[in-house]
Amino acid sequence: MLPFVENQMGNLPYGRLQYIESTGTQYINTGIAPDFAGGDSIEISFYGASYTGAAPCITGSRETNVRNGIYILPQGITFADGNGYTSVALLFTGNLTVKIGSTLILDDNEYTVPKAVTCGLPIFLFALNNYGTGTYGIYSGMRLYEWKYWQNGTLAQHLLPAMNNNSVPCLYDLVTGNYYYNAGTGTFNYA
Repeated sequence: MLPFVENQMGNLPYGRLQYIESTGTQYINTGIAPDFAGGDSIEISFYGASYTGAAPCITGSRETNVRNGIYILPQGITFADGNGYTSVALLFTGNLTVKIGSTLILDDNEYTVPKAVTCGLPIFLFALNNYGTGTYGIYSGMRLYEWKYWQNGTLAQHLLPAMNNNSVPCLYDLVTGNYYYNAGTGTFNYA
């Protein structure tokens, strides 16, 4: 069974999807700029397709000169603060759950976080918020199952794939009841 597929959306007005998948031109702005140094954490459950060469960004944000942000590529995670960046080499392919906070947890394996960073810009899903624009190889083939954000230990955003009343695939926030839509072009694949 794929992660987080159980029916959790009794209050969802329309339809629950198993996942949404980018074809390489779609991304979603979470509107969240986590302060990992201040106790925030995120969790993302996804299927990462295999890539060689120039890698697209699974999720993340950064300011100019690779500062104040975090981003996940198929080959690992980059943590950037005001003094530069540090990368952790991990392979993100297949069905995975990644949690980043005071530690980094990939499925059941725990790693040390090299820098406790504060994101200066909101995190994008399927792309990198690169100085305010969704770029850095928008991810093709990634399937998003679930996204969570905790602000100082309190769940503040819980996004699940959904279909709205106009049959548009998107993400639905169980915490606020808001929908999050494609900020790029084209349409998400879904199941």
